Amino acid sequence: MATDTCQRLFSLKAFKGKGEIARQIEVARARLATVWEDMAALTESSKQMPGHSFYLFLHRYTDQKGELGITLRWRMTGGKHATWEVIRPIVGQLPVQMQQWYREANVIALYLNMQDKTVRTEIRNLEQLLKDLVSLAQSMPADTQG
Repeated sequence: MATDTCQRLFSLKAFKGKGEIARQIEVARARLATVWEDMAALTESSKQMPGHSFYLFLHRYTDQKGELGITLRWRMTGGKHATWEVIRPIVGQLPVQMQQWYREANVIALYLNMQDKTVRTEIRNLEQLLKDLVSLAQSMPADTQG
């Protein structure tokens, strides 16, 4: 019966801020912090490359929802932002090992940027779910809350 399945999967008591959804939010926030730490480490590594004329830069911004977001961007040492398309020909003139490092760093930067967006979306969706479930639980008679 559908009610049995619902009761097995969810108890509305769990959605009052201390339940499974709240735990998932905290886990996602920890993952986001790890992504940001990895971004910072990659930025520092890119600045350590000998003779570099470009590096990865942590660009912090506030999204449309007012939440902090971070992306990795390439930046010339003079401070001007550059795309990988601008950087790639310069990388092609470097020693093979440095070329390999920069190519891998670019792939990792793309991945970390995607992780930032994905995890922030997950957090936003989980927070909305928790808000909706708390509202639902508050509107239900006490004897039907699981």
